[in-house]
Amino acid sequence: MIGLLAGVVLVANVLLGVRQAAQPGFLQPALLGMAVILWGVAGLRGARVAGNAGMGALSGLWGAMVSSLMGCAAVLAELYLAGPAPDSPDPWKQYQGLAIGNTATQGLVHSLNLATGFLLLGPLAGAVVGLVFAFLGQNQKS
Repeated sequence: MIGLLAGVVLVANVLLGVRQAAQPGFLQPALLGMAVILWGVAGLRGARVAGNAGMGALSGLWGAMVSSLMGCAAVLAELYLAGPAPDSPDPWKQYQGLAIGNTATQGLVHSLNLATGFLLLGPLAGAVVGLVFAFLGQNQKS
């Protein structure tokens, strides 16, 4: 359940990233930090229930995977709703449109980088943070 809550935070991060000019610069890192803390809380709760830190890492990983999939779905939905690049009857202009300077291509590259970051780095960070929070929770219990 904590992974779902962290997923809502990541979806909000993606939606606010679309309106980047209308927000202060600290909001997106704060939302990512909140998601990471929620992954750590999932690790802490998993370690307390099972009694070992390995379950804390697994709980953090699982929460991160759930929320990362939600964030990735938001990125793909935003990319889909942006629509295709406008077509031109001139084939040379279509070829020029494939260049990295095109705003549609830059948006695609940014979306794919963000989705890759969610799917690759999110679960790794969740496992590490879950393990750290599990160890911190065991030290407080002793």
